[in-house]
Amino acid sequence: MAFPKLSPPDQEERVPWLDAARALAILSVTCNHAFILAYPAMRNMKDYYQAASLPISGAAALFFVFSRLGVPLFLMISGALLLDRDYTKPGALKRFYTHNWLRLLLVTELWNVLIYLVFPLIYGFFGPRPGLRALLTNLGKALLFLNADDVGSRWYMAMILCVYPLIPPLAAALRRLPGKAFLLPGLAVVIFAFLIPNVNTALEAAGLKLQLNASVTAAYLLPVYVLYLVLGYYLDRGLLANRSVWFLVPGFALSFLATGLFQLWIFSAGTGYGVRYADLGILVSSVFLFALLRRIRAGRLLRGIPARVTASCALGIFFLHIPLIRYCVTLPFHRVLSTYVFRYFLILWAAGFFGSLLVVWLTGKLPLVGKWLYLMRPRKKD
Repeated sequence: MAFPKLSPPDQEERVPWLDAARALAILSVTCNHAFILAYPAMRNMKDYYQAASLPISGAAALFFVFSRLGVPLFLMISGALLLDRDYTKPGALKRFYTHNWLRLLLVTELWNVLIYLVFPLIYGFFGPRPGLRALLTNLGKALLFLNADDVGSRWYMAMILCVYPLIPPLAAALRRLPGKAFLLPGLAVVIFAFLIPNVNTALEAAGLKLQLNASVTAAYLLPVYVLYLVLGYYLDRGLLANRSVWFLVPGFALSFLATGLFQLWIFSAGTGYGVRYADLGILVSSVFLFALLRRIRAGRLLRGIPARVTASCALGIFFLHIPLIRYCVTLPFHRVLSTYVFRYFLILWAAGFFGSLLVVWLTGKLPLVGKWLYLMRPRKKD
């Protein structure tokens, strides 16, 4: 069945509803890293939830669930924009690797230099200066993607740089095969990568020793991240388009709240498990949210300046907010604020998001910085 297409594959001007999705995604990602730094990183969460009031602990669980929607949204945006292109056209494949993949690799390496060399040297003016040899060693490993460290943005860039080369053959398959051809591999991913781990988590939280040990491992399956790409493609082409907004809004609200209650229960049980991108609740919530954003594309909020500016600055915010939040953690008032965990999380989130947004917006006005460090496209004159 063919669905109406809303965003032409080679269109260069910004698409308002995709800008809104991108802005919401980066807001979610910054929320995630602020949460992890403010809370005990999923350790001793049972003690916190027993001490905190139900409204505060419930709000914390909902914010954590929201913080997991960013990566699925980003992947579905990529699927919507890149999977409907015909890469068999002359020059299309070359342009994809040079314009999309290579530029993403270059900007990742530029940010590696900033994160592992420039920023530590700047921090050295305000505290102990790191050794140059250690800095250069860490930088060399980062440039070669050899160090699996705790810089939260690096895993995503490594993943997306590996997934992107799959887009041209995947796009060719989507153009030539009916949608039902992807049902079996998609269903296998949902069952073995989403459902069974969720069931095992619930069984553990319930205090039961029973666990479902599947013989099918993640290595046998289609990557979870590819599943989100394909879903973005079909949602952009009109999957769920025949459903009204009054169906999508309750669908998102109920799935989001149910996932929040699941997370609250898991935290309260003391298992230390935080919902992941391979969780049924995150999958369903992100699908409803993406479909909802597509349907309300004509709203003023989506066409407003805040959404457009945030979307254009999203890549810079993505890289910059983690060093900025970590710098905030080193400030003298850190100890005082950290005693009020929920408030501390909100402050770190606001500092990371708005601080990096301001820096990226200001420095992005420099043509070379905007083009090569943030991958900003110059806005066309009306």
